[in-house]
Amino acid sequence: MHFTFDTGLGLLGVILALAGIVMAVPPFIQMLCGRPKLNIGVDEFTGSEEKHLLVTMKNKPVRRFLRRIGVSREVGQVMALFDIQEQGTNKFIAEDASGQMNCAPTRELGLLVRALPAFHVGFPVIAFRENKAWIVDARANELSQLAAGHYRVNIRIICGEQSYNLTKNIKIGSTAHETHWT
Repeated sequence: MHFTFDTGLGLLGVILALAGIVMAVPPFIQMLCGRPKLNIGVDEFTGSEEKHLLVTMKNKPVRRFLRRIGVSREVGQVMALFDIQEQGTNKFIAEDASGQMNCAPTRELGLLVRALPAFHVGFPVIAFRENKAWIVDARANELSQLAAGHYRVNIRIICGEQSYNLTKNIKIGSTAHETHWT
């Protein structure tokens, strides 16, 4: 086989193109798979004299294969809003209430917190103390009392460009052990 200068330049071009593709794949996969990805759930915390109904979020870590090729989960800026509606009448008890976000690893508390990969972030919706249920709205000057009954909570969580919606039901009882997510 006879190699000319043009053949050598052609091979060099192919080798450089392959090297460019190999270098471009990890950042491309990072853009697709490294964005914050939240798992959202509800939980209850019972203290000595009070009970909290919480919404929890976890920024899922990336899978092992993606970690091996250099992809890492990005930190997300998270905020939450919620509505509380009375079941049956659909009357709004609270509209666009802001969640008092809490990130324990960074000790951040506010309307907007960072969601680190593999760690939980959360906020209380209801605080039950002194035999009364209170709506926890971070922007309100005072807590609003919630009467015993059945309610629907519509939760909107915003993380960067993504928006997550979750609807859960709660039962508010006359005592703390009768108050829970349903």
